[in-house]
Amino acid sequence: IGQMQPHKTTLIMRTPHYWTPRWLLLLPFFDRIAYALFSGYKVNKSDRSWLTRVLDEVFMPLVAVGINRPDSTSLLDDIMNGGGLHVCTTSKQYRNAKLWRLEKSQPKEFTENGLLLENGQEVEADVVVFGTGFQPTRAFQEIFEGVELQDTLDDGLYLYKYIYHPKLPNVFFLGFKDPSLNMPSNASIQSLWTMFCAAGIAQLPALSDMEEMISTRQQNTRQSFPFSHRRAYYDFFLAGESSCDYSYTVDLLRDCKGFFGKRVASFWCHPANIWSSGAAFGAIFGAEIITDDESNNAVASDSAALV
Repeated sequence: IGQMQPHKTTLIMRTPHYWTPRWLLLLPFFDRIAYALFSGYKVNKSDRSWLTRVLDEVFMPLVAVGINRPDSTSLLDDIMNGGGLHVCTTSKQYRNAKLWRLEKSQPKEFTENGLLLENGQEVEADVVVFGTGFQPTRAFQEIFEGVELQDTLDDGLYLYKYIYHPKLPNVFFLGFKDPSLNMPSNASIQSLWTMFCAAGIAQLPALSDMEEMISTRQQNTRQSFPFSHRRAYYDFFLAGESSCDYSYTVDLLRDCKGFFGKRVASFWCHPANIWSSGAAFGAIFGAEIITDDESNNAVASDSAALV
């Protein structure tokens, strides 16, 4: 809506954040560089390497955009505290966004003509789109009443492979690996993995093993990352050398070995993967797909839910 009628659009953004230009994600090796940058993140700036600090505090803020940018020069600090690496904008979209009216207050109540803000300003509006300040995991305890998921949900819900919780059989969460440099392909492969698990093709570990993995990861994440309501979805960067979208999606595809052939595409077999953050698609394109009846004879579970 804001792109079609920018002169009539108001952005209510009480917390300043950086945005990412789309062209940056298309640079050669960008996903590898970005994940190396994130894996070097430390809560205290003095503990970060000089290379991480130069990229984070000099280069990244220099190319980042946004009509309400934070005072901090650290893009990593902004992202780890709920910032907007996931807001990727083209040059045309950014030109339109700069035409928006910016309000740094927050909504108080609806009025007959639109929305009243806490600073007393009234925004006339025909359509109101809620897009900021939403913390979905707070509602999970109400949705799954009677199930003790973890000690607190304030920093997100910790999941096995960012999809499955051992206390919620046949419930799968898609899109909970964030920020992703290529969320569309990640979510697509997550849905594929989910379908194979629900059908009994991909086998999940024992519940006790998954609980132990999640507990260990949760403890490590809370010690390494500052508090954020999305901390449970950011900690993939702690995986070290394998902390990229490509490695993550290849790992999911390997679980689907009953459907895919023994060889899943590797980085070196498909050098085109290095040219953009769309590396995850190569994992699908390079897989040897088996279509014989033997690989499709698993019986699907009675019910499964996607969130």
